Amino acid sequence: MNNNVIQKKKTAISLLLTTALVLGSFTFLPGKAYAASASDIAVDDYIDIGKTDAPGYTGTPHWRVIDKAEDGSMLLMSEYLWTGNGSDASFKPRFINDTSGAGAAKVINDQVVYWRGTDAEIWCDNFEEAVLGDAAGLTVRPTTKKVDAAFIYETTIYGDNNKKVAFAATDPMNSVLYENDVFFLSAEEAAKYIPDPEKRKAHLPDSEECIQWLLRSSPETPANWASEVKPDGELTSVRANTGRAARPVFWAEFDEDVDFVETTDESGARTWTVSEEQIEPEDTAVAEVVDKINALPAADKVTTADKEKIEEARKAYDALTDEQKADIDDETLAKLTEAEKALAEAQKAEEKAAGEKAAAQKAAEEKAKATTSVTVNARTVNDRTVNDAIAAAGGKTEYVTEIVIGKGVKKISRNAFKGTKVNTLIVKSKKLTKKSVKGSLKGSVVKTVKVKVGKAKANKEYVKKYKKIFTKKNAGRKVKVRK
Repeated sequence: MNNNVIQKKKTAISLLLTTALVLGSFTFLPGKAYAASASDIAVDDYIDIGKTDAPGYTGTPHWRVIDKAEDGSMLLMSEYLWTGNGSDASFKPRFINDTSGAGAAKVINDQVVYWRGTDAEIWCDNFEEAVLGDAAGLTVRPTTKKVDAAFIYETTIYGDNNKKVAFAATDPMNSVLYENDVFFLSAEEAAKYIPDPEKRKAHLPDSEECIQWLLRSSPETPANWASEVKPDGELTSVRANTGRAARPVFWAEFDEDVDFVETTDESGARTWTVSEEQIEPEDTAVAEVVDKINALPAADKVTTADKEKIEEARKAYDALTDEQKADIDDETLAKLTEAEKALAEAQKAEEKAAGEKAAAQKAAEEKAKATTSVTVNARTVNDRTVNDAIAAAGGKTEYVTEIVIGKGVKKISRNAFKGTKVNTLIVKSKKLTKKSVKGSLKGSVVKTVKVKVGKAKANKEYVKKYKKIFTKKNAGRKVKVRK
């Protein structure tokens, strides 16, 4: 709503009140007036908000303001009771472990864990989504709370008048709330916010008969029992698996631009409803685009992995009308354009890196193809030292066809060349023996052993010697030994 309009309405109401007081004839009559914001709503006022005629309730949910925080948030309690959770009319809350109605109370150390993980908590979770999920301008604030000590309440219980009942503390987690949106009051909270038992009485919206409604606490004894408010408004205990009507509670926060219509009945009770005329409906298309842009990483965090998200955000923005685009602020739009620039830079950097990598791979492949002869200088030649030598030379086994056996080699292990394409060995070592080359050529494709141990005379001598040890029977393959 325009601030000038709000101010005019406030001024008009103020003038009416002042005139009535001056004339001395002011009377409180039922009627309607506009409130500028939720700040005009007070404790003991009522608010109508939520899904109308939801399963388990008749009419629009009617809430009583039972507390108000300094930040303006309000604790709202349903004025009337619910028999369903807004989506299932037959789902009455109870304090068991499952929704079938057949489970037992959740117990730890013989004490009922009255809230966490029970059907009652599940009931409230479902209720929030079904009844309050689409409420305009409303945010349900998650609540985390625990009760530090047992709460003592004097009431009639088990047929004994004025018996003092101790409602359990948080050991083990009886009244603990942890990030709960909608919940039930604990026994202590019920006594605090509604000290008068008469005002605790409650009934269904389509009935005047007061009935029981569940609380979030359990008595310290007996085990497996829960608590409730009786039809006369007193607090008492009830078996944990007993289904009762519900009186949901939640902390409400309203958007600053939400205006309310006030209706005052003859008793002076004020009921507030959100003014649909005064709230511009949110453009869902614009909201979706803003969400997509806000979900993008900061420009300095953008990588090519964000390409799809950035393109989707741009596509969604481009699909808006000019009027819708005008609703997106400059800061949000700047985030999109900055993300696009960062993506373009990231893509260029990635393309450059990919090009450099491809060039390096090509050069390595060309070098590998050119590397057909490799020298092995290890004391023992085996499949590992052969592969290491090939890798060190920048070659690949599929291209190497010649292995030079260095001067310091004393042994060639069994199957040393198996799986390679080596067809020629150039032996420079004088230290090989029949035993040290046994099985060395097995599984290989070696055809020729060239002896290059030194000068011609020495080579001739060792050709004669090595012909005796590089035999099929000893080395595992028939080869030609020559100088």
